[in-house]
Amino acid sequence: MEPPAGEAAVGAPLDDRSALQPGDRAVLIVEDDPTYAGILLDLARERGFMGLVATRGDQALTLAQTYRPAAVTLDLTLPDTSGWAVLDSLKHDPLTRHIPVHIISGQEASLVGRKLGALDHITKSGDREQLSAAFASLEDFLARRVKNLLVVEDDGPQRQNIVDLIGNGDVKTTAVSTGTEALELLSSMPFDCIVLDLNLPDMNGFELMTRLQQTPSLRAIPIIVYTAQDLTRQQETQLRKAAKSIILKDVRSPERLLDEVTLFLHRVEANLPEAKRQVLEGRASRSRSCTAGACWW
Repeated sequence: MEPPAGEAAVGAPLDDRSALQPGDRAVLIVEDDPTYAGILLDLARERGFMGLVATRGDQALTLAQTYRPAAVTLDLTLPDTSGWAVLDSLKHDPLTRHIPVHIISGQEASLVGRKLGALDHITKSGDREQLSAAFASLEDFLARRVKNLLVVEDDGPQRQNIVDLIGNGDVKTTAVSTGTEALELLSSMPFDCIVLDLNLPDMNGFELMTRLQQTPSLRAIPIIVYTAQDLTRQQETQLRKAAKSIILKDVRSPERLLDEVTLFLHRVEANLPEAKRQVLEGRASRSRSCTAGACWW
């Protein structure tokens, strides 16, 4: 039976939930090994975080909804469910969707975590330096209040429509029309997400993505392919190896694009303008009414 949100699980290290005050920066550590959870808790405290520890997936979801931590570290092997299910639940809840999740697990890194909206993935080890770097990565991400989005689209009106759709404030959108311009910008400043059309005047989107995959510092940037091009099965398979999402332009594609960018930039939906919140709520409502694989919007 799951303990109440205010109580730590039996065997788990004593965390900081009883001392949490409004405004405190907390990290939720989802880890079923009490010893390893204790190591992560110590490292979190060293970085200035308060710590919450969950040893089960159901407890993790309760703690996330109750305390709204600033970040989550997630093991994928839990006694009651998979970490993938926990990640999927967090990213489908408007109250927790924006929280960055760093996977720390014995399972090897895969594209699944990125596609579900995880910030990063490292393989579980006893290397304190590597683990400390994971918390430093979370800290750096949280410190950047404005996220950078790169839009690569050769059609001027389409480009402006995307900029208007995403909005500014918590996002700085830079829009270019060629792959060459995109590569130049990516070499000079950090970006948190890329929206990419496949039809560019100097190189196609496949070539640009290949260039990004060959550059270690750029490989992890989420790419959302946004295109009107009819894709062959082979092209779609190729895209899914690198892109986090593929959106075919149609009447409902702008709302899906807003939804995906919101996910990968970890935007707080409650802070968005009302019109954009309504778009996201409408999409979420339709998604809940779909059976798996039956809806494409």
